[in-house]
Amino acid sequence: MVKAIIFDIFGVFYKPKFLVAGTYDEKMIALVKELKSKGLKVFAISNSFDSFAPLHEVFDKIYFAGEIGFYKPDPEAFLYLLKKENLTPEECVYFDDSKSNVDGGRKVLIPSFLFESVDETTRVLKEELKLF
Repeated sequence: MVKAIIFDIFGVFYKPKFLVAGTYDEKMIALVKELKSKGLKVFAISNSFDSFAPLHEVFDKIYFAGEIGFYKPDPEAFLYLLKKENLTPEECVYFDDSKSNVDGGRKVLIPSFLFESVDETTRVLKEELKLF
């Protein structure tokens, strides 16, 4: 049974723009709020440094590689989160916009999906995983 959803931040929630500050994807933020309202935990794991202050209130916890000492796609990054949150790989689902990071999640047996869009992520969560 899935208890937690894990997302990447950069490229999924935060959309960088050339030479100006990026924007946060409000549809993804709304999706996280909907998942949490269903009783799911929602975490982020990021290779970026902690510059996403507005997202701290969205996620249950954000794990930054520089703080935990492991960078995706290293399986140790995923294992660290699982251990800290007392979760098994089968209890999680992971979305990232990088295929190598998705492969890293799969190496520790977390069902992992390549992020393409909010609509596709919602479809996977609803239709394939039946989470809501």
